[in-house]
Amino acid sequence: MPTNLQKTLLFITSFAAIMGLIFTQKSESQSAFISLQKEVPDFNTSTMTPNPTLNSTTPTLTKAIAVVELFTSQGCSSCPPADRVLREMMEEGEKMGKRIYGLSFHVDYWNYLGWKDPYSHADFSNRQRRYNQLLKSRGSYTPQMIVNGVSEFVGSKREYANQQVSYALETPAKVTVKISDLQLDKTKNQAQLEYQLTGDCKDCKVHIAVVESSLKDAVKRGENHGRTLQHDNVVRAFHTKGFEASDRVKLDLPKGMDFSESAVIVYVQEKNGYGKIIGAGSWDLE
Repeated sequence: MPTNLQKTLLFITSFAAIMGLIFTQKSESQSAFISLQKEVPDFNTSTMTPNPTLNSTTPTLTKAIAVVELFTSQGCSSCPPADRVLREMMEEGEKMGKRIYGLSFHVDYWNYLGWKDPYSHADFSNRQRRYNQLLKSRGSYTPQMIVNGVSEFVGSKREYANQQVSYALETPAKVTVKISDLQLDKTKNQAQLEYQLTGDCKDCKVHIAVVESSLKDAVKRGENHGRTLQHDNVVRAFHTKGFEASDRVKLDLPKGMDFSESAVIVYVQEKNGYGKIIGAGSWDLE
């Protein structure tokens, strides 16, 4: 039988062993916790560094543009109000510093009514037909306006036209168009134009249009018989090219143009020239 002293010594030894085991386990747990804290990063937002990859891939967008294409004719009695809407829209845009580019395409399919529109061309009629096929509209008609290649409506509806232009000006352009040089040869009725495009578009076309303003004609036959019509930004020459970052183009101009009332408009359009217009710029001929 163990004595009382032996019992006491045995108790003390067992107690010490148990306490040692507990202390060891606690120390290991604390070490593991400290190690875990070191492995977890500090997400204090005041010390976070922005992701340079995300910043570098953010696209740079330019000031918004609105390209308004009006399909009209001197042989159409409904067209003069639309011609006036286009003119006033551009005048107001210039006063407000808005980039509104107007192009008046005169179609030729009303010429059979007895008055041949001197500014009409079959290519302009074909452009309108192609537009209407893609936009699934009711067919070719005048006056028809198309804003930025995506919205079509009756061109004489001033309030709706303003609404569509305002909507177009809410979206920044994807392509910057810079016209860096223009050389005019009046003796040969030619112009050489150099431009640069900033941006990228695989299925885009670049349209180069020469437009003339302050044109007045006395119509002697047809629906507008006896009226003197005024036209602005009438397309006198139209050329389409593939998308290149930089290009130089030679343009043949019609005889009798008033160069002081004329300008060149360059605009970029998706879907091979019949989709959304994503960039535009202009330059006066003189």
